[in-house]
Amino acid sequence: MLIYITLILFCFLLSAFKLPKSIENSALILIALFLCFGYMTGSDWYNYEKYYTDEFLSRIVSLRLEPGYFLVQKIAINLGVDFWVFHIAFKLLVFYSLVSFVRWFKINIFLFLALFIPEVGFYLFIDCPFRNLIALGIALIAFRKLFENKTVSYFIYVLIAMSFHLSTAILIL
Repeated sequence: MLIYITLILFCFLLSAFKLPKSIENSALILIALFLCFGYMTGSDWYNYEKYYTDEFLSRIVSLRLEPGYFLVQKIAINLGVDFWVFHIAFKLLVFYSLVSFVRWFKINIFLFLALFIPEVGFYLFIDCPFRNLIALGIALIAFRKLFENKTVSYFIYVLIAMSFHLSTAILIL
């Protein structure tokens, strides 16, 4: 438990200083390493690994669930990407999407992370409801489009996010 509290305190400490971009980016890389590089953490990884390694099971499940994830998974499998590389790469992409989204508002990224990580960050990145996490990353891109008054792009991204997790259907409203 101490390591999790240390990460939160690290973010609070960094939020107190105006850091050069290189130091800020280095600290964000350390945080991403901690949040995104866990193997076999969370409650869903085993199922996703099974879907990844068992094409028959993957095909059956993809007919019932959101197809976007399974399409991306199929592309990665065909490229010969290992499951854990795939898993960690997508967690990193979502972390990057989150950081980019928060920076767009020009707020203190470390203060945001100090509050976000214990509230929902550990759940999203450590427990990792994988399709939901990816849908969140896509939804953050969609919101940027909405804030830029690019409504058509917003709805396209929302539809893509929905193909990963139907909970993002709320964004249509």
